[in-house]
Amino acid sequence: MSTELAPNAVQKGYDGKWRITHPAAAPGGALFAITSDWCTHCKNLKKNVQEAQLIQPFDFFFLDGDQTDAHRAKTTEMGVQGFPTMYQVGKDGVLTEYNGGRHVEALARTFTKGVNVQRARAPTASMFSWFL
Repeated sequence: MSTELAPNAVQKGYDGKWRITHPAAAPGGALFAITSDWCTHCKNLKKNVQEAQLIQPFDFFFLDGDQTDAHRAKTTEMGVQGFPTMYQVGKDGVLTEYNGGRHVEALARTFTKGVNVQRARAPTASMFSWFL
């Protein structure tokens, strides 16, 4: 599931840690990304997330960092330097920087323990050459 968040859904706690106030529904965890509509990397990330969610279900929350003044103010407050900026969401909603890969297998592997994750490949002519 992918959910766009409002800027007020991301808050800094008294302990100085950033949190998402929206509950993460998936027991495996969630990712949060600050994206932008004009960013090609962000568009690719969203496609890869959708594909990875088919392999391993997880929640994906995003905030469009350029949508309104409130969105831009939140990204500035969080110290965002570029798009997409990604965080892993803990069970308590605390955000920790995500430094993993952005391709399908890496995203799915983030929420899979000890399972070999591979994207299904489309059949090619060479796969059936023995049949001819």
